[in-house]
Amino acid sequence: MTSRPGDWLCPTCNFTIWASKPSCKKCGHTRPLRPAPLGDLLANPLLNPDAPGGSNSASSSSLQKRPEKATLEDLTMQIQQLSSVVGELFAEVKRLREEQEANTQAHKRNKREIEEQRMRTRIDHADSYGSGEY
Repeated sequence: MTSRPGDWLCPTCNFTIWASKPSCKKCGHTRPLRPAPLGDLLANPLLNPDAPGGSNSASSSSLQKRPEKATLEDLTMQIQQLSSVVGELFAEVKRLREEQEANTQAHKRNKREIEEQRMRTRIDHADSYGSGEY
């Protein structure tokens, strides 16, 4: 099966799901909020034995002992790395939201100041016109 951009791999059963589908048709697992790109998962030799360096690949020699399945330590390390990345992403999202809020507030202040300046200018012109200075 040829995967297309946006297709995702079910984290429960490893079935390839079309990008438009919200859940796995094989096991019913709902689509993760931010699924890993299918190409990244398929290139991982721990998850795909046919990937370069995987246990079924041509580059895998009989002298090289590779586990057919990922060890618990490998998976634990990957989870810790992903947790760290997720934490960094949440921190970045928080920073960007705070920056957006500050920019919004600055924009509102600038808009108020411009409107106040326009009102002062109108009053000044009206005073000038009424006093005969115009």
